[in-house]
Amino acid sequence: MFGTDPTKFIKAINLLGVALPFMQSGSSGVSWNTLKDSLPAPAGYLQQYLADLTKKYPSTPTYQQNLFRQAVADIPAGIKLLTEMFTEAKAGLDVLDGWITGARYQLATALIAQRIFTGETDPALPALLTQHKYEYAAYLKHRETPRSAEKNAGLAYDALIDLFNARVNDEPS
Repeated sequence: MFGTDPTKFIKAINLLGVALPFMQSGSSGVSWNTLKDSLPAPAGYLQQYLADLTKKYPSTPTYQQNLFRQAVADIPAGIKLLTEMFTEAKAGLDVLDGWITGARYQLATALIAQRIFTGETDPALPALLTQHKYEYAAYLKHRETPRSAEKNAGLAYDALIDLFNARVNDEPS
């Protein structure tokens, strides 16, 4: 695919290929109901999701913290390998760029999700997430219509913003 030995790419995607909460349907505002209907998650969805998850699996916060700790170490290592491939690849630089961009979003989401499981209430987080949402919409506009990009960025970030706003305002979760 890149006109070079694929070993580095395979190693990189293995480092990046971890399934984390809030990065898949049912555990985020994207396809929260497991349908591809582009409906926003209802207010309080993630608060209830977390409460149900912790009730069903009491060790969830500790398990997730360990999972995120590993991901936050592995994802930058994967990004580094992909970045190194830019000097080696003879083709597919646009594909590498897409993987790197996706990995950076994955890292940002992992760092945010890590803060979710600590119960963090930092009042700066809603603004930070709003900035991430804006950046993500700008990125999506390269491949989607502006309206779709803004809607999809909202699906990805609005439920997280709602969660942290509720925590900052000390609303029940």
